[in-house]
Amino acid sequence: MNLWPKPNYPQVLKVKKRKIKKPIILAGMCFAEQKYLEQTAKFLKSFDITYMRGGVFRAGTYPPKEFGLNKKALADFSYHAHKNGLRIIIEILDIRDIEFVSQFADALQIGARHSQDYSLLKEVKQFNGDITIKRGLGQTLDEFLGSVEYLMGGNCKPIMIERGGSTYHNHVRWDLSISLIAAIKKMTGVPIIVDASHGTGRADLVE
Repeated sequence: MNLWPKPNYPQVLKVKKRKIKKPIILAGMCFAEQKYLEQTAKFLKSFDITYMRGGVFRAGTYPPKEFGLNKKALADFSYHAHKNGLRIIIEILDIRDIEFVSQFADALQIGARHSQDYSLLKEVKQFNGDITIKRGLGQTLDEFLGSVEYLMGGNCKPIMIERGGSTYHNHVRWDLSISLIAAIKKMTGVPIIVDASHGTGRADLVE
């Protein structure tokens, strides 16, 4: 006997469900270092990934020496990836960079720390292509869905990413929420994918 009642999920973000023919895969380097770009692009091409990723900015928990968008790194990254037949996804940190980055990127990414930067979300939604948005480090399900709603009504095609959040666990860097993924698939037609590397912070647990 099933003692648990079936939950009555609210129907939010009523969008037409996208038909995904094959898994959406993002792979690449944390920072797009020139000396590794060519070999990385060739290696990833053999795995038929969807987007090659690579940081083209200096930003982090602590202030770096050279903060902001590295335009040369972006140009080099774009050249080597596209030369090897790969599409690229670039993270946007600043409204002022949207126009320039859009000239090179096939898709844009909103990182966890900017998932509630509503001014950025309202501007970037006019990008004509995929935009992935990561769940904030402490975002609830409702807050995450609210962030995605800011991307609605533009030209972009949003894709949600569960990348884990702050936790009391000490065996991983961030704690990935499988239940959140299941709930989102019940509540909306927006695709959601897993960031298994950030979701653990441990290479031995990713696979």
